[in-house]
Amino acid sequence: MLALAIAEWGVYLVPTSLVGLWISGGRATRRLSLKAIVTTAAAVLASKLIPPLWDTLVPAAWNDYLYQAKSTHCVSPSVTIAIILATGLTLWTAKTIKIKWIGVLLVMLSLAVSWAKIFLGVHYPLDIFVAGLVSLAMMLAMNSRYGKVISLGAVRLLHGRLQNLALLSEISLFFLPQPALPRAGNGSPRITLHTCLKHSPRGLSYFAKQIKLSARSVIHYQQTQRWLAYWNATPMHAKLAQATPRLLQKIYRPYQSLRLRSQDRMNILVSHYDFIFRQGLGPLVLSAAQAPLLLGSFSGKSGAIYEIQLSAIATLDREGELALDLYSDQQRLFSVAFTFYGSELAPCVGVGCLQGPRGSDAQERVRNATRDMFGLRPKGLMLRLVREIGRAYGCKKLILVGNRNRVLFHQIRTGKVLADYDDFWQEMGATRRPDGEYQLCCEVIPVPNLQEIPSHKRSEARKRLELTERAVAATLNGFAGPLNAI
Repeated sequence: MLALAIAEWGVYLVPTSLVGLWISGGRATRRLSLKAIVTTAAAVLASKLIPPLWDTLVPAAWNDYLYQAKSTHCVSPSVTIAIILATGLTLWTAKTIKIKWIGVLLVMLSLAVSWAKIFLGVHYPLDIFVAGLVSLAMMLAMNSRYGKVISLGAVRLLHGRLQNLALLSEISLFFLPQPALPRAGNGSPRITLHTCLKHSPRGLSYFAKQIKLSARSVIHYQQTQRWLAYWNATPMHAKLAQATPRLLQKIYRPYQSLRLRSQDRMNILVSHYDFIFRQGLGPLVLSAAQAPLLLGSFSGKSGAIYEIQLSAIATLDREGELALDLYSDQQRLFSVAFTFYGSELAPCVGVGCLQGPRGSDAQERVRNATRDMFGLRPKGLMLRLVREIGRAYGCKKLILVGNRNRVLFHQIRTGKVLADYDDFWQEMGATRRPDGEYQLCCEVIPVPNLQEIPSHKRSEARKRLELTERAVAATLNGFAGPLNAI
């Protein structure tokens, strides 16, 4: 049974190897794969020509030395050995160690298939030997001076045909027939689902991502078509999708809140970017997507400078489209991820994550920053900044994700994430909603009456209010400032 399996199925490892090399490799690897196909085709052609030439040129008494076996297990055994060995020898000549090893393994496979065919009586040893000589001769011929010219021309021809068909490199398109989408305008490239793999390195993981995307796009076919049509609507849409390829995958993965399904996620994302473009924030978000954007800075009690940066679809992208980061001494102190959504008449802003620093000294850094900001906690400041941004752009409500709805709920349950959002939201005056989220109003926050504060704490409270106002003003000016410059 082992010999039968090797004799029948061993040859199928050749196309499998070539397809894997084509998908996982770069330009040079693809050309080598095509060269292997050309060499193999030459070896097969030579193997087919040998029997009639032998019958014509060799006396009839010698014909017993070349017995062409025919059986149900292998149509043309000598051709089979030629295919495996020619491919293996060609790949063996590669400069890359990984490809060399594939060639070595195919040569060893040819030995195993040869043994299986002889053991089963499918072929004589002389047939195997002749097939090996033909394969070696074709490999050497294709690497000779004139052979390189022929093989290079054939490779260019095949490569051009494969590019025109978008074959193998766009293998998942066979699973997802794409409709004719309009161009984004100004000659911009059309956004497809595979744009999100634009910056992914070629390799087996790239192929796995293609298959995964194809499966998800089939499961969520209608949402996918609407999603792609949305990003091809205008040049600015297309620019943003090109700048942040991961954006296109968001409708398939848990996003911001576990209560959202695929259709809900797409509705929220579309409403967010509709809000961004309607408010004229498209250039700002595009700049923040390409690199963190400094919105402003303020100083603390000790004179330390605190910077507020905006990033888009880069950090915390599972929890929100935009992220505010508070930096001190070039180190991130706190971050908050948020998204605009809702109808045009009643927009709101949703917070999906409030994350502190990492490291063994994280708590000490937060305590030092709290003292330096006159008792203002960094996470309280970040929530206040998002609330003020929402109010400045007409949002009515601030929606805060609850513990059970967080996209990292599994990590929370296993103890990898310890932050308790529910307690902090309630501490900030938020009310719990039936869906498990919390809600605050995006209204003008009244200034506390300093006369009600004990006299020995009144000075620090006043300085804390002034620092908060400086931070809010710096953030809002940063949102509006880049727009005036663009």
